[in-house]
Amino acid sequence: MIDQGEINRRLEAAAAAFGKLPTDFFDDLAIFDLATEEAAELGEPRCRFIEAALLIVNLSWEDPKTRDEYVRQMFLTWQDWGPGRPNAADEQQARAMSNGSMSLCGVTTQNVWAAAGVDLPYLYTPYPTRFGSAVTRERATAIEVGAWVDALPWRRGTPFPEGGDAMIIGDNTPAMARGSSPTYQHELNVLAWAEGKNGVPLMLCMDGGQPGTAFRTRGLVEVFPGGGDAGELWCSTVNPDGSVSVGGDGRPLNGRRAIGFVNVSKLPFKASAPSCKGGGGGVLRAVGALVGGLVLGVAGLCLAGHCPAPLQKLNPLR
Repeated sequence: MIDQGEINRRLEAAAAAFGKLPTDFFDDLAIFDLATEEAAELGEPRCRFIEAALLIVNLSWEDPKTRDEYVRQMFLTWQDWGPGRPNAADEQQARAMSNGSMSLCGVTTQNVWAAAGVDLPYLYTPYPTRFGSAVTRERATAIEVGAWVDALPWRRGTPFPEGGDAMIIGDNTPAMARGSSPTYQHELNVLAWAEGKNGVPLMLCMDGGQPGTAFRTRGLVEVFPGGGDAGELWCSTVNPDGSVSVGGDGRPLNGRRAIGFVNVSKLPFKASAPSCKGGGGGVLRAVGALVGGLVLGVAGLCLAGHCPAPLQKLNPLR
């Protein structure tokens, strides 16, 4: 496990790096702020998942400044290695798996779960022992322990996912995608919620597999053809003004249909699972307040040795 000092260092580095990657409607600092508020409000155990996601956001193989940290977080940090490992061969293999040749959305979620203290032994084994089964295994595990909320079909009145939950969208077929959205299956980590310009709920997320980790904003659209109780749940792209474009059939013009999501509060936890920092987002809130109160990007301002790019202002509609 990583000690508290290391966790705080990474929080500060993550906060300092925000603003580099544009996000529809909400900029990165706004999502960081809303996520820390959500962590504090939800408390245990959900705050652990939100904080763990914030620890690894904005890391990428394509960014030389974060590449090494990205490799460590994806494949080297949470594994229970034997004596003398990870060794040079392990590190070389980790770099080969991190270079964008494969999507790591499911691996990202598994690392969030490991950091949150989920008691599933496979999370802590070196990834080559579970290669290619991240998303499917998480869904199967959730079904086994009663943590899976199915969206096929989506039942009227079903609560939306909460902060920390992991949602799976798409199934690698065109029928589950609309417009220009890709058809491949994808997993995302829910951080917080907001309201879009046209009243569509906006789901603020942290995603892996960009290649890298980044904040994303998606609209969640319910569709009930024929007016019955069995329908569809769609994750839609969001327009820059915060609205969601919907067709005449009620489905979004661009997006992927939800398969379902994991209610992380129902996962098993280790007895030694870490508590949220500061009792529900305290450290994260402090870091967010520090960054939000500074004009970042000015000469000489660096946190944890990282000099950030200028941050966008908080979205006035948040």
